[in-house]
Amino acid sequence: MVVASSIAFGLVGGQEARAGVCASPGVVELARDEASGVVSAWLASGVRVHAKAMPEAEQVRISAVFAGGEMLETPEARGVASLIASAGLGRASHGGAPTVETDAELSRRGVTVTAYVMRDAIRLDLGGPAGELGWMLELLGAVAREPRIEAGPARAWRQAYGSLAERATADPMLRLRQSLLGALTSGAGQDLASSGSVHLDHLTAELASSWITRLVVEAPMEVAIVGALSWADAIAQAEGALAGLPVRARIAPGVRGGGREGGAVRAPARDGAGARLGVLGPTYVERMEGGGRSAVLVGFEGPGMDQLRELRAVTLAREVLSDRVSDRLSDRESSQHAWAALMPGDSGASLGLFALIVSAPSHRADQLVGLAQVELSRFASEGPTDAELATAKADVDRRLAAQLASPVHWAARLSTLTYRGQRLEDLTGARAAYESISPAEVRETFRAWMARGAGALASELPGDREGLLVVQVIGVEAD
Repeated sequence: MVVASSIAFGLVGGQEARAGVCASPGVVELARDEASGVVSAWLASGVRVHAKAMPEAEQVRISAVFAGGEMLETPEARGVASLIASAGLGRASHGGAPTVETDAELSRRGVTVTAYVMRDAIRLDLGGPAGELGWMLELLGAVAREPRIEAGPARAWRQAYGSLAERATADPMLRLRQSLLGALTSGAGQDLASSGSVHLDHLTAELASSWITRLVVEAPMEVAIVGALSWADAIAQAEGALAGLPVRARIAPGVRGGGREGGAVRAPARDGAGARLGVLGPTYVERMEGGGRSAVLVGFEGPGMDQLRELRAVTLAREVLSDRVSDRLSDRESSQHAWAALMPGDSGASLGLFALIVSAPSHRADQLVGLAQVELSRFASEGPTDAELATAKADVDRRLAAQLASPVHWAARLSTLTYRGQRLEDLTGARAAYESISPAEVRETFRAWMARGAGALASELPGDREGLLVVQVIGVEAD
């Protein structure tokens, strides 16, 4: 049963909430942001909680992030975070409760549970009727306190992962995606050839159970609650369900899981753009026999979530370049498709990447590497036209407007707000911030990252484009 605190009865609000007055023993800090209506609290357990009322929402959404994820995996345990997310948290398995009974209760209450593995975290999402908020938070608390991995779901995960890995041996684009994700999160010395390899035979329920304390039970934790609710009730019920958890380190940018209060690992900060480019290349070609298809990537290290203004400028560059290369490098007759991709760095230690990617017949791979390099260099030199940037801004603004009206989006963003080192005004002011970016700022930001990513001076792009960019080609047929 959820214990009601003084918050639930409205004894903290207005100026007191804004000033961060403590309302009860389980809530040690409390603050309300007037512009967004978000109330944020630190619980006595070290858990960070955000609540936002959206009266028009049909359901209540809860997103909980456990810091660490794949970043903490050792080579021999590669894939264990995904196993824990899928076979454990995604089933809401906990304590001694039979999974079949938990499944039945979820169905009866109309509650959904989904878990995701991220580069630097595991995320658990719950959704259901507003009247089930207390029960959902109690379930979250039980999973966070005593998660469990059963042999059956672990076996099913291995089979699904193995099937995906087998497909990747014949699918260049899938292989590129898997290898790229591994390379972006691996330590120094890893590249596309060696990163991300998973030893499925080692990934058992027993191994996952040995990791689950570090990745979940002791991991810094951030929770967002969004929906048709009052913030006072949401914080009170979160206090009842989560304040009594074993104390864990407070979540913060770069802090990973593992260890009680004060014992979490802080990842090393990046030393600026391009400092770890060697993790990715600069050039790697993986040959696959048969199929006649290739996946080509040409890119450079990009900004992280902690470099928001630059990230937004590069996001607009991606919008423009996606349209350009779709027109110039795509060919429907040969099923050749090109686009621009941007993967922001996370929490200060995981690499970001900007790239042009082309799926094409193998015999065109070398030519497309050169053409992609030309497109990137041209954009770094000339930037977008006024018309291109206006179109990009309109597209981004439409997406932002839809996101800011979505409880799912708010829950996802708030669940990493403190972890990513962001501010609420970064969310509420996003549309105005994008509108304020000029063509010159897009060009100069893009140019700077492209040059620094190659270890070159930002003011002078080198003529040797082969040395400038990360080049990955997968699927070139064997000689």
